[in-house]
Amino acid sequence: MTAYRGMGGATLSGGGEPESVMGEMVSAGFFEILGIRPVLGRTFTEDEARLGANPTVMIGEGLWKRKFASDPRVVGKTIILDGQGRTVIGIIPASFRLKMWNFDQSDVYVPIGEYSQPQFRSRNAAWGMDAVARFKPGVSLSDAAQDMARVNRGLAAAYPDIDADIKTNIMPLKDVIVGEVRPALLVLLGAVGFVLLIACVNVANLMLARSTVRSREFAVRIALGAGQGRLVRQLLTESLALAFIGGAFGLLLAHWGTRMALTLLPQALPRAEGVGLDDRVLAFTLAASTLAGITFGLVPAPKTSHTSVGPH
Repeated sequence: MTAYRGMGGATLSGGGEPESVMGEMVSAGFFEILGIRPVLGRTFTEDEARLGANPTVMIGEGLWKRKFASDPRVVGKTIILDGQGRTVIGIIPASFRLKMWNFDQSDVYVPIGEYSQPQFRSRNAAWGMDAVARFKPGVSLSDAAQDMARVNRGLAAAYPDIDADIKTNIMPLKDVIVGEVRPALLVLLGAVGFVLLIACVNVANLMLARSTVRSREFAVRIALGAGQGRLVRQLLTESLALAFIGGAFGLLLAHWGTRMALTLLPQALPRAEGVGLDDRVLAFTLAASTLAGITFGLVPAPKTSHTSVGPH
């Protein structure tokens, strides 16, 4: 279990013009619990996350590139944050993207344990902090809720005037981050699938109509000795080529449409920065194109009849 608290804006000075940066206070183990490894350096230790410790700081990769020109020697150096010298111990990667209650990715991160404001350390004050935890293997959400209820009872007994009515609510981090967006996305997925089905049916009808127009061509091929298998292979080849071209065009359109949607509605979807085309989308497109192409290729060609004419 680890804690965090927003520190708001701070002034970074030294090494050029002063710059306003956003910061977060975190406890030791915060980035380890989230599976984040520094680009350079290390994370906070327990000794650094306490009162009286030597002031330290971790900086974001964006600030590292912008302010320090990606110089690896910045790790171990001292920067001035709100007038206080802090030793840079590590660089948080730009791939770290987390937005939840009272937390957003920032430029600087400092240990919450060294925060000395009396109101923060007073149990009956309302300053507080938030927490995030990782379950041990085999522990369920209900197990954790029961364990925290036990902790609540212990706190209520030790501090009856303050903690008697305090309750704990454990929520999966995924639910905190994305909220109630899953039902809407499932409805959207169903609508897209239905549109895809309609499109496939329409294309199949067009292929059937086209095969009717090509009945004379089929008759000539049969008269020249082409068997049914050869005609089926020809139709399959044509249909698969058409399906793959359509799939490639659909991927290109999806790429453009996704970028446009994220530009117009950047706040409409949680974790929108992570939305894009990945290997699963490519695999689905390949499977759908192949299935559609095989389906179109099996559209039966109209039966033809022929009459042999010769001298009698």
